[in-house]
Amino acid sequence: VKITEYTSNKVTLAVNAHAEGLVFLADNYYLGWKVFIDGKGSEIFRADYTFRAVRVPKGTHEIVFSYVPEKFYIGLLFAGIGLGGIISFLLVSSRKRAH
Repeated sequence: VKITEYTSNKVTLAVNAHAEGLVFLADNYYLGWKVFIDGKGSEIFRADYTFRAVRVPKGTHEIVFSYVPEKFYIGLLFAGIGLGGIISFLLVSSRKRAH
């Protein structure tokens, strides 16, 4: 296993597995992390309760752990809708004042 990229939101590993097994990442397991093996989604397992692991088939693979906090994006969507509503309200009220 070789780490090819390591940032706060993304970890990319190059793996050459001689047999099917688990790749253990000593980073905290947290909801919002997704894993992709050769571009296909896979399941993250809790290892020793607090760490992450993924089942890897035999062969050469690229594993990408990506942090995608769904609740953050849902909150961002609602904030955008609220901002759109405020802008619409201001535009409508300014047109009424102009007439």
